[in-house]
Amino acid sequence: MSERNYFAVSLKHLYPWKFGDRLCLWGYKRTVDNEARCFSGYTECIENAELYSIEEFCGAYNKTIPHLMKEEPVKIDYKKWMSLKAHYDSVLVAREDVEAYYKMCGFIKEVK
Repeated sequence: MSERNYFAVSLKHLYPWKFGDRLCLWGYKRTVDNEARCFSGYTECIENAELYSIEEFCGAYNKTIPHLMKEEPVKIDYKKWMSLKAHYDSVLVAREDVEAYYKMCGFIKEVK
């Protein structure tokens, strides 16, 4: 679980949101493995958004802000997200799920 396979999606910044809209993703830039992770800013562009491991994201935030992040990944699901929004500011979503969603919506042509 220490691989950087997850995007952090800000639920509190997704209002109003409907299926087919872009996501509000954490990190204004993507770092390489040996750099410190980018925990600031948001983007809708998956090519720029930061990728996290569960441990590094939850380790950075859940100790000080327990309601910030649900500690296990979730699927892209409007109803589930709206119920989670009452308890969490952000959720982790698998990279492959976000890439497939963006491709299906026509936001990207192919996954790199």
